[in-house]
Amino acid sequence: MHVPADTFGGAAPEHKAARMLSTLFTAVALRVVLAQVGGGGEGGDLPPAPEFLYLRDFLAERPLTRDGDAWLAVLMAQERGQMLGVRIMEVREAYCSGDFDWAQCQQLAAQHIQESNVGMLRRHAARAFGGSLAGGSEEPGQEPRQG
Repeated sequence: MHVPADTFGGAAPEHKAARMLSTLFTAVALRVVLAQVGGGGEGGDLPPAPEFLYLRDFLAERPLTRDGDAWLAVLMAQERGQMLGVRIMEVREAYCSGDFDWAQCQQLAAQHIQESNVGMLRRHAARAFGGSLAGGSEEPGQEPRQG
């Protein structure tokens, strides 16, 4: 299938998807690191580690939205965020290379598209033919009931 060259500013759709997945992996790694430094101890009675509080507050002030690399750059520009940023980068790389199920992602994406298409086509058909079907639920080939 030919995708016009200007679709994503000259980048292939796979490049666009890779950038989006990179941000997703950054978000996953951020949550993993937050869980790791969250503390609480075995009984859950210890206060959270200072790194947890810093990262939680940083995330609240600067939500991770569209660009994981830009978000990480801002985090690492902060003195307290440098080592946390390195840790997040290590976790996202490990997740990407070892834990993310690429085959399942492809299967789920195809399944979602198929189910979404069927749903949209059904809604479209109901809108398009709803007026002629509003009189009842006759079987195909039957005349409408007279009441």
